[in-house]
Amino acid sequence: MPDTKDQNEDKKEEGHQEEEHERDDILGQLSEKEGQELPRKKEPAEEPPKEETNPEKAEPESEDSEDFGSLIDKKITDHPESQGLVEEMGVVQRVIGIFTSPQKVFQYLSHKPEFWVPIIITIIAAVVSSFLVYDIAISDTIANYEQMDIPDEQRDTIIDTIESRRTGAWRYASIFVFPIIGTFVVFALVALAYWFIGNVILGGKAKFKQVFSAFAYSYLILAIVGTIVKVPLMLSNETIKVQTSLAAFMSEDASRTALYRFFDAFDVFTIWMLVVFAIGYAVIYRFSQVKAFMGVFISWLLYVLVFSVALGSFFSKFTGQ
Repeated sequence: MPDTKDQNEDKKEEGHQEEEHERDDILGQLSEKEGQELPRKKEPAEEPPKEETNPEKAEPESEDSEDFGSLIDKKITDHPESQGLVEEMGVVQRVIGIFTSPQKVFQYLSHKPEFWVPIIITIIAAVVSSFLVYDIAISDTIANYEQMDIPDEQRDTIIDTIESRRTGAWRYASIFVFPIIGTFVVFALVALAYWFIGNVILGGKAKFKQVFSAFAYSYLILAIVGTIVKVPLMLSNETIKVQTSLAAFMSEDASRTALYRFFDAFDVFTIWMLVVFAIGYAVIYRFSQVKAFMGVFISWLLYVLVFSVALGSFFSKFTGQ
């Protein structure tokens, strides 16, 4: 009996083991099947670290990033005139500087236009020279009419009229009044012409007062140096026909020709004055030197051809000059 009981127990244990093996096989198959069907979760991609955008730590843009317009504005802003850094100049410094350092004077005038000083000096020089050579000018005018081919009666009447102007109101008006009026009229007309040329034709931008001041100071070359040189020559030669121009190389017989009048316009002091004025023209308008010189000298040549040569030759038939 005991043997039979042991055998039964052994069979039960074997049955339990077989059941456990079957259960393990089923569970293993199920686990493998679930592992194949279930998708793997994708791990999130690592994002690159974000750069800090702290405005306090942001570096300023380099100068290369500035556009062309800002560079131009910067240059204009850096100009000494735009910052009010123009050196102050007294009256004596301006008058002397127009001969020694004209560009510096014009930089000052561009910032602070002023014209009363050169106008007063020009008027004084004109009055003094008129007073000294007035009688010589009357004698030269009479000599011109004496050489004209006109009826004697008409010639005598004209000469008597001119001779009467040596004294009286006409004399004082010619010495004191005409120089004052003539200075203002000439300066205003010339400055207006060059202001129109600079602003309208050449496309610049400047005030009339600036151009007027530049021309007035440039004219000091004629008013001061021209007067100092020419008046003594007129007094010593007793004639107002003294030449400091290209006409000096021509004979006196050609004095009434158009070519003589053209060469006579190229007076050394006039050319000097125009060169200085062209420098001021460039400073005031901020033109290049070439553009300023062309604008000044071409305009002057047109004036010479129209007024001095053409109209001057026409009126010389009636005035004898």
